[in-house]
Amino acid sequence: MESEFLKHYSIKPKTEKLFELTDLNENSLGQLEIVSSNKKQSLIRCGNKIYEIYCESEWKTNIYIKSASIDIAKIDLSWTGKSTLNLLGDNPIIYFIERISIWESNFKIINENNQLLYFIIQKYDWKSMKYQFEISYHPLFETYDNKELIFLISVYFLLLQSSYLDSIVTSFY
Repeated sequence: MESEFLKHYSIKPKTEKLFELTDLNENSLGQLEIVSSNKKQSLIRCGNKIYEIYCESEWKTNIYIKSASIDIAKIDLSWTGKSTLNLLGDNPIIYFIERISIWESNFKIINENNQLLYFIIQKYDWKSMKYQFEISYHPLFETYDNKELIFLISVYFLLLQSSYLDSIVTSFY
């Protein structure tokens, strides 16, 4: 089954707070910019659209993505290992983001029908001290609208989760 997956996108840091989504030809398809130090406020740029990521409260586990002051997506963070990305609107879609293994930083994204849509492989580059991401997707996902936006939202989620884990680890020292 893994042979069906295409390696097509990568997300690499341009700076400490700016990540760029590119295809195999290194064409820029979008950017994720971390605005606040706790990553709870960020921006995504895809094409000529700008999406704002925000959290209503420090104590809530819901994160929202809006465009032109309308919420278009919501991330429900979960510590059980299966978080959700909900695309809102007339035809809502739910994606599940799951860690593949407790020992790895690789994630899979599945739809409501339990179809595996894409993998995100999270790598930490010790030389630059920054995360990089590689995305392999199933050809079925090629037909989905807003792929690039969904990839960037997923990587935002992973960066947010990594910062939570980093803060837990450093609180012990």
